[in-house]
Amino acid sequence: MKKFLCICALVFCWNGFFSAPGAFADSHHKESPSFSVVDLRANFHFLQGKGGNILLSTGPEGSLIIDNDYTEMYPALAAALKPFGGTDKVRYVIDTHWHTDHTGNNVPLGGHALIISHDNVRKRLASPQDVKLLHLHAEALPKEGLPEITYSRSLRVHFNDHEFILTHFAHSHTDGDTVIRIPGANIIHTGDLFFNNMFPFIDLETGGNALNYLKSVEEILAQSTDDSIIIPGHGALASKADLARFAEMLRGTFDEVRALKAQGLSQELAQQHGLSEKWEKWGQGFIKEPVWIGIVYKSLSATS
Repeated sequence: MKKFLCICALVFCWNGFFSAPGAFADSHHKESPSFSVVDLRANFHFLQGKGGNILLSTGPEGSLIIDNDYTEMYPALAAALKPFGGTDKVRYVIDTHWHTDHTGNNVPLGGHALIISHDNVRKRLASPQDVKLLHLHAEALPKEGLPEITYSRSLRVHFNDHEFILTHFAHSHTDGDTVIRIPGANIIHTGDLFFNNMFPFIDLETGGNALNYLKSVEEILAQSTDDSIIIPGHGALASKADLARFAEMLRGTFDEVRALKAQGLSQELAQQHGLSEKWEKWGQGFIKEPVWIGIVYKSLSATS
């Protein structure tokens, strides 16, 4: 019963995560929002604020930024970018998907930078969106916040002497997920196809599916090496080994929920039954175990 009651509390937490952010408080400061900045290799920098993790490329051609946090984080983002020439130096903005914790500053950045995304991201940002599970409503963005360059399957951006390879992973976290690989620096930004050390949120209402999500994670694994720096959508900087553990959790929990479903348990009974204790630590993020079971259960039902 305790696990089942977690669902109500979780919905409140995740509604706050998108609309009045307080997520991942271990690296954020409520009174004075700021970004931590970690210098990576080859003029790449990792920025972590309140929303989705950011990768910044700097160089003679200006800056390229992948994801851009919540709208209210703009002053902190501008301060973090100041040592690299400020927001005026940003030439490209890449959105990994439509969620507002990743696209919140499209509007101020889009006034002078080109925004790039998958086709479906522009469609969703251009119209009101709802995620009922989280009681989330997002209004359409004005024109200056919409991607000006979109793609369907893959796209290459050549900037600052690096090649950025954008690849669409269909119906995974959403219907518009982009993963960005930078082979010359051996860096991969996964967007929300990777939540490091926590159960992921999968937006079933805007085209996501847990089974496709796992397939996408396995493909990203195949494209990475032991020396890859992997930027997850949420959580700490990661390696291939971290992503492999995440994939193992996905496979293991899928098998357990599949077995419960095969025994004839409803979603609610499966949530009350719970998972093996070995997965308990993965519920320490904002997706608690009962909600994760529900996401997997619904995905299994949708593909059966």
